[in-house]
Amino acid sequence: MERLTQHVSWKSRLERGLQKALGVSEYESQMVVYLDEDGLLIWGSRLDEHSVDPEMLDPQHPATLNLWTGGLCLDRADAKALQRELWELYKRYAHRRGVEKYVMHLGLAPSLDP
Repeated sequence: MERLTQHVSWKSRLERGLQKALGVSEYESQMVVYLDEDGLLIWGSRLDEHSVDPEMLDPQHPATLNLWTGGLCLDRADAKALQRELWELYKRYAHRRGVEKYVMHLGLAPSLDP
């Protein structure tokens, strides 16, 4: 139980899954940091210049996503709506019986940074 509650265990499972889905023998990600069209800081990892392009949503691309943002600027009502929608979206898919198993991480919390 202790291993499952440690972030490093889940991070490792995610990275091994990315490695398998993307067909690489070793997961060597690069940190990608950029400002989006609203000037919000976005960061994530990628293996090559193609994995952050919209083409990653193409049906032929593996179903992977590794995205962090530190700059969602929401009022409390919008944050609560997002929280509710994310939970409902998760519940919509949680009990399906597909043949592939996925690791998913999703977090939302107020930032302590100004």
